[in-house]
Amino acid sequence: MTGGLDARLAAFTRHRYGVFTRSVARRIGFTEKQIKRRLATGEWRAMAGEALMIAGCPLTFEARLVAATLSVPGAAGSFESAGRVLRMPGVDSDVPVITVPRGSNHRLAGVHVRESTDLLGRDVVRR
Repeated sequence: MTGGLDARLAAFTRHRYGVFTRSVARRIGFTEKQIKRRLATGEWRAMAGEALMIAGCPLTFEARLVAATLSVPGAAGSFESAGRVLRMPGVDSDVPVITVPRGSNHRLAGVHVRESTDLLGRDVVRR
């Protein structure tokens, strides 16, 4: 029975808008077969890269931003996206913007990807 696994995943994603990665699902205890079945039946939906989402969770701007940042190692929400998350006045872009380490060479549909030579962990605020 996987009810315990589903509960653990729900707890993990509670503040992540229902978004997680295959790696997280495996770490929680899901097998690759269980992951594929949940995707095939629509219980989960595939997002960008390795990112997945629990079906039924709203596909909000924040969920799309989390999925985008999880899709590229070292990525961070930035520019307009950071302003929107921080509720800065006048920032209302609906296109997620992420900054990735230079040379990552990633393209994500529906996401504006910028590169930086000095994106350091100390400069990233986790929310």
